Amino acid sequence: DTTLLLNIISMVPPKQEYKVFSHYADVVFNKRSLFDTLYLAMAYAFDSLSGSERITIGDARVPVKGSVTAVIKPKKNVANREHAAVYQVINNEYAFSGGKWKGDQIEVGLRNFGTFTVMADTIPPTIKPLIINNDRLVFKLDDKLSGLKEITATLDDKWLLIAKDPKKKLYWAESRHPGEKFTGNLVLTVTDNANNIKTYTTKIN
Repeated sequence: DTTLLLNIISMVPPKQEYKVFSHYADVVFNKRSLFDTLYLAMAYAFDSLSGSERITIGDARVPVKGSVTAVIKPKKNVANREHAAVYQVINNEYAFSGGKWKGDQIEVGLRNFGTFTVMADTIPPTIKPLIINNDRLVFKLDDKLSGLKEITATLDDKWLLIAKDPKKKLYWAESRHPGEKFTGNLVLTVTDNANNIKTYTTKIN
């Protein structure tokens, strides 16, 4: 007495190149993408609460052996495209997947199946100085959506090595030589995966 909508649109064989086309996304499999034959399900939905499109590609419980390439075709105009990317939707949270725009479509490599959306991150990372003195330079760095991509630091235009503890979001400078003091103009630049940049500067006497 139950009807299940499986949304299966193609049977994909393993160990060969294969392309699946749809109105909202095309999926390209290579010879190493799959462990076994895949019955690929795809679906489209619009989330009125967030105002975002949701595109389901495959079943998140089915593992991907290598990777697949998805070309997502948003129906809505994506604002701030230079900061927009593909995100996987997991329990109403977003995990950055990346992507490169090609016209009005965005191509992304996927390591797993699931539900995806295209959205823009326009908020720069946060920099919180914790310890700034001649002996230690410690910061707490965070980015709420796309995640951190690049961290660079210079002291009087000389490059500083930055060590990290990502779980605690702690980052600190390592001295170039034992016993060396931190003095001069410090510039810390943090870039997230959506190409938002935050810079912190200070002078250490």
